[in-house]
Amino acid sequence: MSTRIRAARAVAITGIAALFTLTSAAQAETITPRAALRAIAEAGYGGAGGVTLSGNYYFATALTRKGKKVRIGVDARSGTLASVEPLRRGAGAVTPPAPGYRTFVPPRIDMAPSPPMADPYVPPDDSRPIGAPYRPFTPSGRPVSPLCRYNPNGPGC
Repeated sequence: MSTRIRAARAVAITGIAALFTLTSAAQAETITPRAALRAIAEAGYGGAGGVTLSGNYYFATALTRKGKKVRIGVDARSGTLASVEPLRRGAGAVTPPAPGYRTFVPPRIDMAPSPPMADPYVPPDDSRPIGAPYRPFTPSGRPVSPLCRYNPNGPGC
């Protein structure tokens, strides 16, 4: 193997190791979601749950001592409370729509109503009384062969 290839391989391995070290160091600087919940509880807020990491901040909904809902932002690097925003009544369960979106309005259709349809019910024919067995019987009461059902003019029918 040539010296150039060895040198290039060594540089590549060193670069990958440095990148891995920088990435793990950046991840080590952030606090855990449990630590963010602990910071919220230590600040006097209760009922916090469902911590979400967005950028460099953890966000959670919690209750003040008076029972009001607030949205709290915790800095993911230092673990300090960055923001506390009051939420209106009923907020916190559903994310509000982003600005610029409108609610769907179905199109109006100005047409005359369709004419009424004929009654689709067709009464059964009177050839067989209601409650009569499906398989035909001879006048003497003996059952007819099942083959007569498909060929009524066959032998024995």
